[in-house]
Amino acid sequence: METLVNVGTGNSSPVSALPPIILCPVNALCSFVVPGADPNADPLHFRLSTSTEASSFPPNPPCSSNFCQPGPLFAPNAASISSTGVYTWDTTGATLGPPGSNTLYSTQVTIEDLNAAGNVESKVAVDFFIQLVSVEVCGDHIDNDGDGQIDEDCNPPVFNNPVCGSTTTVNAGGTLSFTVQASDPDSGQTVTLNATAADVGTHVITFTATDNSGLQAGLQTLCSSTLVVAPATKCPLTLDSWKTHHKDWPVTSLKLGTQSYTQKDLLTILRTPGKCDASWILAQQLIAAKLSIANGSDSTPVADTIQDADSLLAGFCGRLAYNVKTSSKTGKKMVKAANVLDNYNNGRLTPNCGHKPKECDP
Repeated sequence: METLVNVGTGNSSPVSALPPIILCPVNALCSFVVPGADPNADPLHFRLSTSTEASSFPPNPPCSSNFCQPGPLFAPNAASISSTGVYTWDTTGATLGPPGSNTLYSTQVTIEDLNAAGNVESKVAVDFFIQLVSVEVCGDHIDNDGDGQIDEDCNPPVFNNPVCGSTTTVNAGGTLSFTVQASDPDSGQTVTLNATAADVGTHVITFTATDNSGLQAGLQTLCSSTLVVAPATKCPLTLDSWKTHHKDWPVTSLKLGTQSYTQKDLLTILRTPGKCDASWILAQQLIAAKLSIANGSDSTPVADTIQDADSLLAGFCGRLAYNVKTSSKTGKKMVKAANVLDNYNNGRLTPNCGHKPKECDP
């Protein structure tokens, strides 16, 4: 098995998940989707692995190469996969094992992620077996399973939930809960469900629903879903929290406007009342917001406000304070921005961080 990873490029390889055994009907067209997802959202390309990619063992007759995909010499029709991941094999005439035994064919698919120029950045291999099972195939007018009846109990299970091919995002530490449901159009058929999942990153989860229509196994339906586990974000902390817990600061300096300030400078600003100076009011809330973001809080709700705040402070020469009256045009803009940042610092703009009531000035 061969996997290609380019270290140091910042690129993540594709991910996939399939059960180790896929069920395909005997003497019929079998088609299913090999799922895949890319953490970098790069386009994917699917293909059958070459013999040297799939195995390093010497040729094993009657297979003349290191590895033989399903097809000649063991079946008249060769398996194939589209560039988008649709695997197809017409199993008509494929060699079967002795009666009462399982017939398994080994196969391997390579999934590649491509850059903007269409060149391969990395690749992963997906190995699985195809088990040929005697089940009825709707519409072929053949007694596939040898029970003397044609086209009975020939419908595969249907997934009701989740939505196959969907993508769901959940933050690390959070909980994702849903009910996996499948049904069978054929009366009296029972359905067995199986699943698989994990940590921060992009994961493919594949569910299988299999009915009991066959002697060894039944008709099978695959349903894959992509799960993106995003890093947990920390809730913003209040101005008072940063003021009293300076040993927990993630950084020891910040830039406000165009000026850089040390931790000692910043603590002086936080600990000194400045009710009449709009620049001071803004600076205090801006410090707290920037410290929370540096500590891992989501900056999205206040990204524009922070940019505006820095622009307002950058309009003055030298270092704080700038003695801006709260009633002035610029002062009103500063107070407005400070109020937005105050809401952010108190967890009112970030989900799942609780709603802290606005503190009244003493």
